[in-house]
Amino acid sequence: MTVSRRPATQTQMVHKAVRRTCFILLLSCGTLAILPSGLSTPARAQSNAATEAAQSAAPEPIDKEAPATDTPRPAPPKVKTVTPAEPAQRENAATTTAPAPTTPATTTPATTKPATTAPATTTPVFEEADAEDKAPVPAADAGTGTGTGAEDTASASPTATADQEPEKKPAAPPASLTIAGWGGAYGEAIKQAVLAPYAQRTGIRLDTIEHEGGRILVAEEKSTSVLWDIAHVPGAVARAACEAGTVQPLKLTTEATDGIDPSALGRCHVATSTWASVIAVSSKAISRRWPEPPSSLSDLFDTDRFPGKRALPDQPRYVLELALMADGVAPAAVYETLSQDAGIRRALARLETIRDDIVWWQSARAPIALLRDDEVAFALAFNGRLFSAFAGRAEPPKMIWDGQVYAENAWVIPRASRHAEAAAEFIAYAASVDAMTRQARLLPYGPTRIAAARQVTTHESTGADITAFLPTHPGNTSRRLRTDDAWWDANRGRVMTQFSAWRAGKSPSDDAAPAAETTGDTSVD
Repeated sequence: MTVSRRPATQTQMVHKAVRRTCFILLLSCGTLAILPSGLSTPARAQSNAATEAAQSAAPEPIDKEAPATDTPRPAPPKVKTVTPAEPAQRENAATTTAPAPTTPATTTPATTKPATTAPATTTPVFEEADAEDKAPVPAADAGTGTGTGAEDTASASPTATADQEPEKKPAAPPASLTIAGWGGAYGEAIKQAVLAPYAQRTGIRLDTIEHEGGRILVAEEKSTSVLWDIAHVPGAVARAACEAGTVQPLKLTTEATDGIDPSALGRCHVATSTWASVIAVSSKAISRRWPEPPSSLSDLFDTDRFPGKRALPDQPRYVLELALMADGVAPAAVYETLSQDAGIRRALARLETIRDDIVWWQSARAPIALLRDDEVAFALAFNGRLFSAFAGRAEPPKMIWDGQVYAENAWVIPRASRHAEAAAEFIAYAASVDAMTRQARLLPYGPTRIAAARQVTTHESTGADITAFLPTHPGNTSRRLRTDDAWWDANRGRVMTQFSAWRAGKSPSDDAAPAAETTGDTSVD
């Protein structure tokens, strides 16, 4: 049967167009609803590519010691660091940071073992930081930052800060202490006798920095000594720094200071060793020229009974003090006497009596050679150099300790020390009888404890008798004078003018003429 289609009316055509439009709209809405859940379009592909590119261009967390972790931390400063638990690393310690370990860290910011975890039986190692570094890398431990100043705590990672806050126990020792001191033979003796035993006993890493006399404590404390927890300096520097307020008052127990020479104790320091200028007499001169050996300071000026040359430093310091004491001035009154021009003339007049027999030296090594070569009968020299040259050898020179001029080396805590309590505990240990005794057996710098001085009889490595070279041995301290650096700083120019005029040939009673200052090398190291 044939069906014929009736032509669509206008109304039907409109309805049909509306239905088609709705269908297209519905189809479009359905597509939009599906796209976010899984369909991919060119636009989405471009968006994903841009995201991946941005992620690949982002910097990795910076960590020079280990691969990047979820908890990055700042790179440590440039220093050599060896912990007590890992002595084998000392020789390989670099001036920058350690290489990355093969096993990456996970969530712990630190990559090395904390120094406080080292067992007490492990032999500790302490090291000297490079001079330009000035400060050690703090041990990687909870509550310890990676900086070098007072901002350490603030720069610590969030994990370290969270661990530190509950742990506010005053008795908890630091992972490390920074100690400024000397190098050379004296510094080595301090390390062996004091630093190494203390590090082994406590597990605290001790980082040492060499200073140049420690005067930076007084002059530039804010810029440099802030990196020091403890400093070993001349006694004069310790006293000046205390007056300047750049070191802290030292609070030690009565037990810690009992038995120490009162002159070695100050408000901000404790001196533990002394060195001295002493008169050495040639053993050859004693055996060949004189019927009896000289025994007192006055014998230096007695050329009738003890003829021969006298070696003295070519500068007024040490020499004028000796001349006044030989002339009857008590040690306590020497600098008061020298403060007057009449006192200087008195000392020079005493020197005038032996002017023709004096051999002047400019280097502290010179009197040793003059004695060894038998060119002089007497020589004013430093006890440490005399010991190194003559201890244990045949016919060593005889020491005249009467009138010795001595100086001390003292321990102080810089004002900005981050570990003042631990520093005081270390100083108490350094001032103990055992520590002083060990140190003096390595190098004859006199202990300031009488008990320690009595125990020191022989040198540890050579077995040589050390008592004759020790400034504080009970038989060597009858008359002595502590040199006054502050007085010399204030009066050197005036004294040098008169001394140089006398050296040029003028009588002590003549008017002094200006002259250039030439102090020479009188170092004791």
